[in-house]
Amino acid sequence: HVRSRAFTLIKLIWLILVGLGLYWFFSQYDWKDVFLGRDKSLSGLAILSVMAAHAGVVLAQGEAIRANGPAADLQANARIFNLTNMSKYIPVSGANLVVNGVMIRSLGHTVRGATSALLLLTYWTILGACIFGAAAAGTLIGLPFYLSVVLGFLGGAVAFALRPERFVGITGVYRLPVVVIGQMLIWIGYGAAFALILMSEGETAQQLWFYGSAYDLSFGAGMLAIFAPSGVGVREAITALVVKGRDPAMILSATIYLRALILIADLLVYLISWSWGRKRASTV
Repeated sequence: HVRSRAFTLIKLIWLILVGLGLYWFFSQYDWKDVFLGRDKSLSGLAILSVMAAHAGVVLAQGEAIRANGPAADLQANARIFNLTNMSKYIPVSGANLVVNGVMIRSLGHTVRGATSALLLLTYWTILGACIFGAAAAGTLIGLPFYLSVVLGFLGGAVAFALRPERFVGITGVYRLPVVVIGQMLIWIGYGAAFALILMSEGETAQQLWFYGSAYDLSFGAGMLAIFAPSGVGVREAITALVVKGRDPAMILSATIYLRALILIADLLVYLISWSWGRKRASTV
């Protein structure tokens, strides 16, 4: 209990610091330029890209759940993902884990099965972020862009083939092609959304590929920063640091805007799954 309270306090302090940082940022830049002064068609495409990424998470999550107990239908998967994702902003230690565990257990899973499903999905997602973020990471240490891409995908293939989750007792059988498709949707979707937001800045095609990779890398880093609810602050700061040679304020405003679009996409997917479930129930 003491550790849990201390961790909750750390999260609250971090959120306060992030809030102060946002206050300073918006005292320097007009919030209307960040949220309302962007190309509406590109913003719409960015939301669709985020929703494609969320579909990838739902696909991979469904496979993780299926590998560790009773399967979940599409509607249940979508609701589990969205509620878990939104609960990450709650500055209480383990809040998203509790939400995720309760919802998976409601499908008939044991505590072990629900935990294994969450760990497996988290491992896949962080590994996917490393694979698609390898281009940006390699460029930072001086490797050619395309060599970084190749090394990232080769490393990811080896990691998936070795199945290291077996060493912590997760032995469920899953369909690897489904997991791979899910991860491709996730990271191409998020990277494309970030690139679309920057397209109005006149970036070249290669730069957009790099920026998408940089955002994927920072997203994965935010997942590892357990002191930051939903990686808030970490994702934005690392993206601005990784993308060298560009105005940090421009990159930071783009990441803030994309986080807002992700929240909107969360709500849209949840409402779609909820209305779909009501429609199905009314026809039974």
